[in-house]
Amino acid sequence: MAMLCKCGGILWCEDCDETKFKDKMNCYENDKTKWIYVAGIFDVIANFRITKIIAAKKRRVVNPVITPSISIFSTKDGVVLWLKNNLGGSIKLDKKAPSCLGGKKWKCWGWSTASRLKIVMVLRNTIPYMKVRVEMAKLLLDLCENWETPQKPGECLEKKEVLRREKIYQKMKQLKIDEKIKYDAT
Repeated sequence: MAMLCKCGGILWCEDCDETKFKDKMNCYENDKTKWIYVAGIFDVIANFRITKIIAAKKRRVVNPVITPSISIFSTKDGVVLWLKNNLGGSIKLDKKAPSCLGGKKWKCWGWSTASRLKIVMVLRNTIPYMKVRVEMAKLLLDLCENWETPQKPGECLEKKEVLRREKIYQKMKQLKIDEKIKYDAT
């Protein structure tokens, strides 16, 4: 059985005592300045997202597909490259991203991760230092930490798990609406 260490940085297998995954970000206490830096980035420009896709009936998928992710976008590459080098994930460059400044096109760098293990590791270490988007981060962490999967491929999720995911999805959706209203009013 695979487990995360309590600080969230290393995944190991109890059965064979083999390390399966070690993140680039050092998980020891003396590196908390890096986590504080990441928390600051997340408070300002992170997009904590839960995507829900309801499959067509002909695909025989009963449960909606829920995908958690974290992403940031910036017109400068420095933060994006730093996150990639320290947390992994993926980056992309959109050379023709629309801007809110008069319709000009800007280069836009993006960093993202949709790995539940990486999301758990990152959020466990950054939430203690976050000030603004704590509620969104905690919802995403709850979704990923308590993720249940069917025992066999092709099996449906238990109703309880489907309802739990839907409840978290709806809470996140409402938080995003509230945040937009708050900032549109200023």
